[in-house]
This record gives sequence, C-alpha cells and structure tokens, in this order.
Amino acid sequence: MKLETINSSHLTWTIHPSQYSDVSEVYCADGDGLVSVNKRLSGVYCVTCYYVTCDFSEAIQGIYATLEEALAKGEALLQEYYPEIYEEAMFWDEEAQS
Repeated sequence: MKLETINSSHLTWTIHPSQYSDVSEVYCADGDGLVSVNKRLSGVYCVTCYYVTCDFSEAIQGIYATLEEALAKGEALLQEYYPEIYEEAMFWDEEAQS
C-alpha cells in the first residue's frame, strides 16, 4: 500500500493511518516519528484539530485549527532540534528561489 504525502514549505510529510481511535491520521516527515502532526476529531461536533508531538517531550507542542499551521510548527521543531534530519528531508522549490 502506497502512503499519501503532502508538502509543507520545505518538507514532504507522509500521511499514515492512525492506530488510535481519537486520531485519524499522523503526518511524519523524518521517517521515525521524531516530530509528528496528528489529526484529531474532537468535541461534540467532531471539529478537526491538529496537534504536534516530539519524541523529546511528553508534552504536546501545540494545537492548531489548520493543517498548514501544524505542519509549519512541526517543520520548525524538526529544524531546531534535528537539523541534520531536517536537511536530509528537505526539498528545494526551484521556482520559489528564482
């Protein structure tokens, strides 16, 4: 089964189905889940939110209303705490640089 992907500003995130009932998808850019974005259906009205987790902390690193905000936070955390992995996972948008 081929997994879907989505791009943030500099990283490609792989979308994994979740094994937990309250999380429907997990986004991972580094391949090991050092930093992950989790899509959660919450509340009475099933409002979708996204939260960011890291392997270096048990605390949630942020809760966001949009996927774009959550991916940006995940990207920033990966760059700050795992710069070598961030650079390996990074893609370059040739059009944006010209």
